[in-house]
Amino acid sequence: RSELLGCMTLPLPLAQDK
Repeated sequence: RSELLGCMTLPLPLAQDK
């Protein structure tokens, strides 16, 4: 999913959601 891409692009709070 795009979530993984976003987490790789930059360290965002989304990484925690993973």
